[in-house]
Amino acid sequence: MLIIPAEKRLDWQHPPVVLLIIIAINFIVFFGLQSDDNKYYQAAFDLYLEHDLQTIESPIYEQYLRLERPDHWQQIQPYQQVDKEQLVAEMIFDRRFYDFSIKQGDHIFARSALLQWQEVRPEVNALIDQAFSSRFHLAPSDINIVSLISHQFLHADLSHLLGNMVLLLLLGFAVEASLGHGRFLLFYLLSGLGGGLFFAFFERWSGSDNNGLIGASGAISGVMAIYVSMYRLQKIEFFYWFFIFVGYFRAPALVILPLYIGNEVYSLLTTDNHVAYTAHIGGFISGAALIWLTFLRQPDALDEDYLQAEQPQAPYAIALDKLYCYIADFQFSRAENYAAELLTQYNHIELKQIYYQLLKTAPSEKRLPIALQIICEKNQHHAVIKQQLQVWLHDKSALQEHIDQHSLILFAIRLVDIEETTTAEKLLAEQLNTGNQDPMLAKLARKLSNHYRQLQHPKKQQYFDSIATSLL
Repeated sequence: MLIIPAEKRLDWQHPPVVLLIIIAINFIVFFGLQSDDNKYYQAAFDLYLEHDLQTIESPIYEQYLRLERPDHWQQIQPYQQVDKEQLVAEMIFDRRFYDFSIKQGDHIFARSALLQWQEVRPEVNALIDQAFSSRFHLAPSDINIVSLISHQFLHADLSHLLGNMVLLLLLGFAVEASLGHGRFLLFYLLSGLGGGLFFAFFERWSGSDNNGLIGASGAISGVMAIYVSMYRLQKIEFFYWFFIFVGYFRAPALVILPLYIGNEVYSLLTTDNHVAYTAHIGGFISGAALIWLTFLRQPDALDEDYLQAEQPQAPYAIALDKLYCYIADFQFSRAENYAAELLTQYNHIELKQIYYQLLKTAPSEKRLPIALQIICEKNQHHAVIKQQLQVWLHDKSALQEHIDQHSLILFAIRLVDIEETTTAEKLLAEQLNTGNQDPMLAKLARKLSNHYRQLQHPKKQQYFDSIATSLL
């Protein structure tokens, strides 16, 4: 689920100079200073495997998880079937495990294994420590002003970088236009610093396995808190993305504060991954505190003329908001008619899905045209494909009679992308039985073959590979 304020559109009359500089620095750091990180990590990984340290450490890691990280131990059962590369990566990068092994080494390692481990393992760690990210991340055990700032400009991979920078661009320009360049930069860095401190103290208190913090998400959370706090209880526009549903709604700005923090706390308590939810919470609290202190000490610090200037809404957003109002008021007949009217103007998959849901209780003949449109949509987003699958399973008999075979094959290919191979295989078999010679059948068979190759099912891989070859 994603909810972000979207009251303001990017306005070049108020150019976000500092924001663009921050984004540029993040890209320069990632593609420049961090560019050799993977080389060091791969060298550490290769050295670890070359000396077969995984055989030495794996049984010790099991003991460590049972004693120090019982929750994670439960989640990775059965231990013997954990992916080898995943397990090696966990053992290499988990410094708490390394410290555990140092303390217990004389008791848990065989003598010959201990000597080899003591010689090679520090070399593995030294390679990891040479990476730029390792030198400038925020380590909970070594808090300093440099890493409190530097970690905000480091990212784990390209998707991490792009996700953060897009979100920062969407939020930051309005905050900078209202606060001014200097105060925006100061509040951005202080929010990231607050997020980093909250993360570090929480890690030390909880004894978590996180070895360090990288990323701008703490600072960005602060920017979001400043954004909504600037408008206080005024109703502003929010953008939401919930599974396949995307759209806008209007609500009092501060409504997002408890929702955001509640969602982060829930994620912290219910998930075991390396997302730094505590940094998000700390950054959000820091940003909110900074802007409220500004309200108290300097009420005229914000550009109120900019904040209150009316923002033109996109016609589709206005129309979609009206449609959701009908649904919220249980005016389903009006919602159905209005959705049908909107579909003559907008060819949006979300609108088609809403219309289909409104027709769920209608006769299948009335639902068939929109069901066909949804199935034939060539959208590659997994959430859309899953919705297509639900439509197919619900109206399969009617769809089979009316859908063209080429579109059906393309649908089957998309199903393999979401690992719904059972339905894809049935569709392939049905097409082969009819004698269909569509060239895309070979692609479908090849895709199934590749899928089973990755799952290491050689019989199925060879079976579908032979079908693909026969169809070429």
